[in-house]
Amino acid sequence: MRYFPSLPKKRVPGLRLLLTALLATGCETTIDIPTPEETLRLAVVYTLSNQPPVRGQPGVADARTPYVSASRRLFEEGPLGRNDATVEVLDARGQVVESFTNTPTISGLVIPLGDGSYTATRNFRAQPGETYTLRASAPGLEAVESTLTLPAAARVETASFVPHTANSPNRPPAPVQGRLSITVPDNPATTDYYLVYARVLDQAGKLWGNLLPDYTTQNNDLDIDSWRVVADRFQLSKDRRTDLDASPYPYADAGRNGQPLTLNSDAFAYSQARITAGSPPPEPFYIEVTVSSITRDTYLFYQSLRRYYAAKNNVFAEPAPLVSNIRNGYGLFGGATDVTYRFKL
Repeated sequence: MRYFPSLPKKRVPGLRLLLTALLATGCETTIDIPTPEETLRLAVVYTLSNQPPVRGQPGVADARTPYVSASRRLFEEGPLGRNDATVEVLDARGQVVESFTNTPTISGLVIPLGDGSYTATRNFRAQPGETYTLRASAPGLEAVESTLTLPAAARVETASFVPHTANSPNRPPAPVQGRLSITVPDNPATTDYYLVYARVLDQAGKLWGNLLPDYTTQNNDLDIDSWRVVADRFQLSKDRRTDLDASPYPYADAGRNGQPLTLNSDAFAYSQARITAGSPPPEPFYIEVTVSSITRDTYLFYQSLRRYYAAKNNVFAEPAPLVSNIRNGYGLFGGATDVTYRFKL
């Protein structure tokens, strides 16, 4: 009797996989999984301030321009924004003090804002210490609202900018670069929350460029990857349109017991000024620092936003839900009281 030699063992798994695949294709089963029932909710993000949005400083203006959206069902696609919403701000007496209109583009500029963007119609300036209510509604969804009291203004005790004489080797040369220092007194009786922005103005007081933190220098007390963690320190916030992962840096002064808040940051700016034909380009002339006193809910929202960005590309990260203070919906009704300090460059 003659025996045929057995197939090498290394080929057996391949045959098994092939047979398994063939069997699987012949036993295909379709299972319909019902979509879970959901209650769709309106979502609004808006920050009320004691001044209109700072034009030309998107890091401030982005969150202060209302954006209206809604939750959606599983697997639903399409634009997120709602252009059919009614958004109003009421004072403590119930009087409407601000209303908004849907604005898909910036007036006079070909800059799309996208669905869901709204602009104020009255340019209302809220008052510190006063209470306001945001109300929003859209067809087919339950109306939402939120209430806040605008915080007291901070006080900038000192501010200075010392230009650098040498360019950073790790980024293109900037016309304005140096060390920004700011000191803000602390009230030991309260816990206060802050955001800090800065910009460069020309001699006429018009925007020349936004002053941004410089993470490329060696003598900076900021971390180059600080957006990856929930950094709670008094620091300069970035322009959000230059870095989509960089939400503002909020700060809480809890535990300082009257010790002043000090910001020291290398910073730089490139020109964003409009050039008129036949005229020389404007020169940088002023530094303007804006210290925003924000509500606790605003602080918590931006902290949760930083956690969200830090976790979004990490498959092992814990869920990072966003904080919301909108009743019957989602989002933020934030409050910010600005104080500005301007000095010559």
